[in-house]
Amino acid sequence: MNKKIQKISTNLWFDHQAQNIPADLSEMVSDPDSEKSERVMKAMLKMKKMDIKTLKEAYEG
Repeated sequence: MNKKIQKISTNLWFDHQAQNIPADLSEMVSDPDSEKSERVMKAMLKMKKMDIKTLKEAYEG
């Protein structure tokens, strides 16, 4: 798969999945405990596909 097509398909995947992200994610990244929200953001930035279970594990420490 050439890079242009790969980028488009990745963007489409995120656009489609963005509609299905649980409300928990919003709560986790806006938690007043900055250590928790930072762990979630760091974990999420490493992902190509959202893995809510992994994000919850990062949140819980």
